[in-house]
Amino acid sequence: MKLLLSILLLTAMSAMAEIRFPSSSFTIQELAEAQKSAEAKGRPIAFVYTDKNTTCGLCAAATELIIDNLRMSAVLVYLSNKTDAPPQVAEGLEERGKFVPKVVVFDAALQKNLGLVTYEEIKTDGERPLRDLKSQMRKAKG
Repeated sequence: MKLLLSILLLTAMSAMAEIRFPSSSFTIQELAEAQKSAEAKGRPIAFVYTDKNTTCGLCAAATELIIDNLRMSAVLVYLSNKTDAPPQVAEGLEERGKFVPKVVVFDAALQKNLGLVTYEEIKTDGERPLRDLKSQMRKAKG
């Protein structure tokens, strides 16, 4: 019975880990389109570095929190590999944090890094780092 319960729990956790990005988001291969969208909307670009096929429920939950908090205030770009990112974005992601997900936000021209939030910060402080990031984004907008 314990084995059956454990298997059911693991199956449920794996199913929960599927991450779905909004249809309005972009992949890193669509970066030029994302920049045009960000310019048109007057929003920054949030590069969400994660594994959307993760089996880690905690990572998936942190990614969903990032998406939910930033989807209305930034253009989301999914990034599964830092080597595909522009150098300044890859450098911004290296600033701190060991684990995915991470999100780094840049202006639409990719000239100014507006902030970084890591998995470790979300794990420790919940939504607070994302609220602080949104505050930085508003200040940068003017």
